[in-house]
Amino acid sequence: MALAVAGTSLAATANPFDDVPAKHWAYDSIQALAKAGIVDGFGDGAFKGDKPLTRYEMAVIVAKAMSKSKSSQLDQESQAVLAKLKVEFGDELKGLGVRVDKLEKTSPSIKISGRGQLYYAKNDALNGNNSNNIKPSYMQEEIFLDMESDVSENVKFKGTLQKTAYSNRTDGATGRYSSADKIRFDQAEFLWTNKNYSISAGRIMPFLGQGMLWCWTADGAYATYDFSKVSLSGGYVDLNTYDAGAFNNASVNAAIANLTIKATDNVNFTVAYLDALNPQDVTTRLGYNYNFRQVAYGVNTKLGDFTLAAETIKNHADSLPHDAQRSGWLTRLQWKGIDVATPGSYGVTLDYMKFGNWSIDPELWGHLLMVTGGDAIGGNGAKGYGATVNYVAAKNIDVSVAYYKLKPYDSNKSGFTSYKDHLGLTTNFKF
Repeated sequence: MALAVAGTSLAATANPFDDVPAKHWAYDSIQALAKAGIVDGFGDGAFKGDKPLTRYEMAVIVAKAMSKSKSSQLDQESQAVLAKLKVEFGDELKGLGVRVDKLEKTSPSIKISGRGQLYYAKNDALNGNNSNNIKPSYMQEEIFLDMESDVSENVKFKGTLQKTAYSNRTDGATGRYSSADKIRFDQAEFLWTNKNYSISAGRIMPFLGQGMLWCWTADGAYATYDFSKVSLSGGYVDLNTYDAGAFNNASVNAAIANLTIKATDNVNFTVAYLDALNPQDVTTRLGYNYNFRQVAYGVNTKLGDFTLAAETIKNHADSLPHDAQRSGWLTRLQWKGIDVATPGSYGVTLDYMKFGNWSIDPELWGHLLMVTGGDAIGGNGAKGYGATVNYVAAKNIDVSVAYYKLKPYDSNKSGFTSYKDHLGLTTNFKF
């Protein structure tokens, strides 16, 4: 790398340093770097190769190498080494006033990874109850291609391409059938950061509160300011990012906001807000009322191997039915957790929930539950418990089993006492 950066052939020149003999293992490299003006020793004819360099001194050498080299003339290995040195000594280089934008653009900067998923679901939409014979189920196969790139010093791009196929679907009425979605972007986000500020724009992934209002893809912009132990976020998004034709092309525009307070290293409190701004337009296209102005209060605390999270939600929207069940809540207890790089690691999650028929959205379904939390907007809501077990079977391969046993929010009003049980089996592959 030294020879490549110096860009010179070794002519028979005088030894620049008295303490580096011609038979020294690094003689050629040191001579090339000295001739190129990248290293100049200590001014007394000594190189002092046994003296440790300070980080500042090494940063000076890297800066000189960057200024005297042309990336187009370096081989890939030398480019990679120089790029790593630039990252390692980035703070010192900035202190020296060295700009490294051009080097960043010429060095490899796109990270690509992938995921695959096989999923079997039974009654995850809760449209099977004990008063009928419907037992909806299906197989789902998904593949994701994740990409990340540093566009510039303060701008990062994150993208995810997804392809989903369904097989052996059944709704209890039309027999079994299969279908597939088009290739779509789950995420196409530009993230700009500057000290305490950050702005996400494009197809973003906002996470509100503890995840019950929204923790999925959305189109729009979202800004965050971090006050050390307090962060405040807000934005404008379209919640409907499904393929054209789904939900009758309805744009579900919403204002979203989030406040996180980090009380200690292991405890945080959240306040989240979601307001659907065009409920009448959505209602006209979807064929059912869509009216949400939700506020959620949550807490998350970690104690050893256990993590406890809880969140309560209320829909404050106007013009809801007089008997609308506006409130809901979830309590989640997690023991341990998986690391996909560690075979044998595992985790267990227990949920208890109670959601009224107007508390959360069981149609667009952008929350962290494995089930919808109700059979329809304004339908019967849901209450009960669920459990999920996760296990890493081999490096980068994990499996999970989820089971929920739920009832309507108010059995007397609904006219039935329970939903048919939900079962979900998932295998994830990371590559």
